[in-house]
Amino acid sequence: MADPTLRATLCSCCKQLLYALEPHPVAGWSFTKDSPAVATDKNGPYMKCPRCSRRIAMVKNGVKGEAPYLIATKQGCDQILT
Repeated sequence: MADPTLRATLCSCCKQLLYALEPHPVAGWSFTKDSPAVATDKNGPYMKCPRCSRRIAMVKNGVKGEAPYLIATKQGCDQILT
C-alpha cells in the first residue's frame, strides 16, 4: 500500500474544502500552507472557511501523530466572519 500524501477535510457548513493535512516527519500530520490559520477568540479555536466565510469551531487534538486540531462536533453555521 502506498503512503498517504494528503488528507482533505470539508467545511461542516458549505461542504467545500476547508483544510488539508500533509505528512510531517515529527508531528505526523500538519496543515498544508494553503489551509486557513487556526485563530482563537472568546469561544475557543476556529478556522474561517475560505469559501463560505463561516466560523468553524475547532478542538485541540491531543492524539500524537494525528491532526493538531479537529472540527468540533457542534457547529452553528450562523456566524459569518468579515
